[in-house]
Amino acid sequence: MGGTIWIESEFGNGSTLHFRARFGVRAEALPRRMISAGHLASKRLLVVDDNASAREILLAMARTFGLRADCVPDGRQALADIETNDRLGRPFDLVLMDRRMPNMDGAECIRLMRLAKLSSPPAVIMMTAEYGGAEALTADENSTLSRSVLTKPISSSTFLEAVTEALGSQGRPPSRSLEPDARQIEATRKLRGARLLLAEDNALNQEVATELLHKAGIAVVIANDGQEALDILSRDGRFDGVLMDCQMPVMDGFSATREIRRNAAFDGLPIIAMTANAMAGDREKVIAAGMVDHIAKPIDVGDMLETIARWVRPADPVAVADLVDTGPTAGETPKFDMSGLRGIDTAAGHIRRTQYYVRALARQLQPHPRFSDYLSDHQIDVLFKSAPLHDIGKIGIPDSILLKPGRLDPAELEIMKTHTTLGFKAIQDAETALGMSVEFLACAKEIALTHQEKWNGDGYPRNLAGNAIPISGRLMAVADVYDALRSVRVYKPAFPHDRAVAIILEGSGNHFDPDVVDAFAAISDHFSAIADRYLD
Repeated sequence: MGGTIWIESEFGNGSTLHFRARFGVRAEALPRRMISAGHLASKRLLVVDDNASAREILLAMARTFGLRADCVPDGRQALADIETNDRLGRPFDLVLMDRRMPNMDGAECIRLMRLAKLSSPPAVIMMTAEYGGAEALTADENSTLSRSVLTKPISSSTFLEAVTEALGSQGRPPSRSLEPDARQIEATRKLRGARLLLAEDNALNQEVATELLHKAGIAVVIANDGQEALDILSRDGRFDGVLMDCQMPVMDGFSATREIRRNAAFDGLPIIAMTANAMAGDREKVIAAGMVDHIAKPIDVGDMLETIARWVRPADPVAVADLVDTGPTAGETPKFDMSGLRGIDTAAGHIRRTQYYVRALARQLQPHPRFSDYLSDHQIDVLFKSAPLHDIGKIGIPDSILLKPGRLDPAELEIMKTHTTLGFKAIQDAETALGMSVEFLACAKEIALTHQEKWNGDGYPRNLAGNAIPISGRLMAVADVYDALRSVRVYKPAFPHDRAVAIILEGSGNHFDPDVVDAFAAISDHFSAIADRYLD
C-alpha cells in the first residue's frame, strides 16, 4: 500500500504503534449475503416449543440480538397468535418451530399456516433434536419448510446464522422500518399532546422511552419506582395514562397498579404494563392486576405507540400537520452548528451531555408547584435547544487561561468569569444580525449569562441570589457542574459518579437551588446513564 509503520516506546510509560496507509474505495458496494445482527432490531419472532426451558433459552438468545420475541407452548396456540397478529397488521417476521410437539407437530402447524392465507406470512425455521438436521426430516416435512433447519442444542452463532439467512432471503421488506409507517403516524396523530407518567427504575430505559415518546409529541414525567408513581399521582392527577414497569424496587408495578385502582378518582386512568417478559399468561397477569394492556421490551416504536393510542385519549390534544421532518421551513430558525469553535468542545460530548441533563431535570421538576408554570412542554423543548450555547462565551477567553493545567490566579479568574457576559453579547449580536427576536436565542442568552450564579449570591457576573436567578440558569448550574466533575479537565481527573453526586448534594442551598438538587438526587442514575452514553 506504500505506507509506513513504526513504534514509539518510553520506559515506564508504554508503547504506541503508528501506521499510515492509503486505502481505495470500491466503486460499488459488495452484495449483501445476509443481514447483520443490528438489522434484526425490532423484527418479530415467535418461538413454538413445548419445553419451557427451551422457550426461555431461545427468548433470551433472541433478545440478545434485538429481536422482539414471543413464545407459545404448542402448534394450536401458535396458529392462533400468527393469524391474530397478521389480522391486526403486526405480523411475525419469523417463526422458530419445534419439530416434535404433542397434539400438533411442527410440520402440521406449518402446513395449516400455509393454508391460512396470511397477508404477510412469516419465514419458518424448523428445530429438531434428531442428528442430521434437515437430513433427518421426512420429505413431507422438508416440503413445508420455507427456510432452514436448526439442530438442538442451538448455539448463539448457529441461531444468528439461521435467523439472518432466513430473514435476509425472505424477499419481502421488513415489517418494521426506520421511517414511521402508516400505523405509527396515525397513532402519533391521536397521541399528540398526551401527558404520561412513566414508572421505570432503569435509567437507560427511562432515556430511551422518554426520547421516543417526546418525538411523538407526548409529555413524560418519570417515577423511579411504584411508590414514587403513587406519590406523584397523589399531588398531580393530570395524566392521560401510566406506563408501568412490572419489576421495580421499593414497590413493583403490579402492587402500584392495585393501589391506584383502589382510588376511584383513577378509575378511568389507563395503566399499560412495560415488561421484558413475553411468556404465555403474562398478559393475563397484568390484566388481573388492573392494567389494560402491555408493551414488550425491547421497545418497538410502532407497537408501543399503537398500544398507547388504543387506550390513551389526550385531555389537551395537539393538531399535527406533518410528522415527517423535512428540514427548516420558511421563517424557521436553522440549527446552530458549533463544530470547530475554539473553546467549545462539541466533539468531546460536554455540549450533548449538558443538553440532556438539563432536559432530564426540567422533566423531573415539571410537576413541582414552584416550576410547573414555567416548565411547559414547549419551554422544555426550548431549553433543550438553547442549552448547547451556555459556554459560547469561552471563544473569547485566551487559550493561556482556558487550557491552563493548574489553578487560575486572581487576575486570570476574573478574565475567565467574563465568558458569561461575552456569551450573552455574542448571542445578542446574532439576534441583531438576524433582524428579529428568536425564542431559543433569548433563552440561550439567559442561560449563558446566569449559569454561574449561585443560590447564596456568591456567583457571577451579577451576584444574583435565590429566585432572582432564572430557572434556566439554575438547571444549567447543576448540569454544568456535574459534567465538569465527571470529566477530565487539564487541571483535574474525572471524578466517579458517586463523588460527583455527593458534591452536588453538599452544594444544596449554597451553590444550587435545593429543589433542583432534590430533583437531581431523584434521577442521579439517569445522569450517570447519560454520561456513559455520550462519552468523550
